[in-house]
Parts: sequence; C-alpha cells; structure tokens
Amino acid sequence: MFYAPFVLDSKASADTIRRQPAVAQGLARASAVTTAVVGIGGWASGESTIHDLLSHDEQRTLARRGVVGEVAGVFFDANGKPLRPKVAARLITLGADDLAAIPEVIAVVSGTSKAPAVRAALKGGLVQGLVVDTTLAQALLDGPPAV
Repeated sequence: MFYAPFVLDSKASADTIRRQPAVAQGLARASAVTTAVVGIGGWASGESTIHDLLSHDEQRTLARRGVVGEVAGVFFDANGKPLRPKVAARLITLGADDLAAIPEVIAVVSGTSKAPAVRAALKGGLVQGLVVDTTLAQALLDGPPAV
C-alpha cells in the first residue's frame, strides 16, 4: 500500500509521483499479487471516481472513444477490451497487463446502472469474480449474457 493521488493534472506530475520510492516499490510488487479486490466504475457521473475527476471535455472524448467503464483505473470498451487513452498516463495505478497478470480479480459492485460496465468487464475477462447487491444481480440475470 502506498499513498498517492489517483489522477494527476499532467503526465509529468504522474511520472514524478511514480518515481517516489514508496510508490515505485508498491507498483513493482503488483507482480506478486494473487488476488485483487477492485471496483468497477461505469462511464457516467457518479458511477466512476475517475470520470468525476476529469473535465467534461475529457469525459466526452473518452465516451466517444468507446469507454464504458474502468476497473482499477483500466479503461475498457463494451467488449471488455482495455483501452489506453492519453489520460491513462496521468493515473497512479496498475496497467491493463498488470491487472491481467493477477490470477484472481474480484469486483465489488452495486447499483443497476453499472450493469453494462460489469457485463463488459466479465466479457473481457478483466474480473473473475463478483460481489454484487441484489438489484445489480437481478439486472445481470435479466439482461443479455456477459459472454
């Protein structure tokens, strides 16, 4: 664990933070993680921490590029394919390859509005397990299959 902001105002600022010993060591230890517990954010206001930290122009640009959600700072499209938009360079988090290398990623998610993002994350294999509330579970069961 390390303490650092999630989203910075520039790539240069993020690069500086990543060079800090505690942050660099924390990110380097990701390769030893065997189980991760993450959230899944939908690409809408109030549905993702990252979404709400970006400007409206950035939010719209990412939506036009096909972003439907993010998991641990990894943006993805409706098929669960990780995307690497320019803004990702400003995040202090794992990359898509680092996340994919973790054998078991469990998402804790609530709210029916996140169902499309959860379906996409499952379809893309970004997460292998879910903990959800009953309303989201019902929305996932009632909707189209994730895979």
